[in-house]
Amino acid sequence: MPVLAVEPVDGTAQAVHTEQMQNELSEEQVKAREEIHKEWRNKTPEQRAERRNRMREHWKNMPPEERHKMREKMKEHWQKMSPTEREAKRKKMRERWEKMSSEEHEQLKLDISRQKHLPY
Repeated sequence: MPVLAVEPVDGTAQAVHTEQMQNELSEEQVKAREEIHKEWRNKTPEQRAERRNRMREHWKNMPPEERHKMREKMKEHWQKMSPTEREAKRKKMRERWEKMSSEEHEQLKLDISRQKHLPY
């Protein structure tokens, strides 16, 4: 069984296995995530832009300590993935980027640029 990470839990080391990670979500949670993704794919570019604007405002209004914690969680999440999983995720992102319109590219670049100027 391939081990993805070893983490200290209550003073002992605990191995996190691929099967454990896949089974962490219940069927209900998986269905809910799939529904969210399906809903997003069915939105128009304008609806997506509106949603991104709301999320940008939410992130901007979030206290710096909370933003820092969220970034740390994202970093840990990526580090726990196997190299194969990370590469698959990056490939999916590249494909999504290639399907975006030039307006969406510019909006995303602007969003990223704004986030870089927020206090950590």
